[in-house]
Amino acid sequence: MHTGLKSFAAALALNWSGVDVRVYERAPRLEALGAGITLWSNALHVLARLGVADALVARANALERGETRRVDGSVLVGFDLRPLVRELGGGR
Repeated sequence: MHTGLKSFAAALALNWSGVDVRVYERAPRLEALGAGITLWSNALHVLARLGVADALVARANALERGETRRVDGSVLVGFDLRPLVRELGGGR
């Protein structure tokens, strides 16, 4: 899990346990960076226990396919992730 997400999840868990928590962001403002974050089913299960998975999944795109590519961009191997999502949960 990305370091920022770990900190956020830890802050949520501590707050859920009754600890007063403040999270500070170093960036001068939040903005889209053109990058994505992949959260696998184990991360979504933890976020569900913290009560934030539904809001996150509502704004997310389910990852249905993965690929490993060669340096020239051609596909070396592709794999369908839908059976994994059905078995482990996550997605929509």
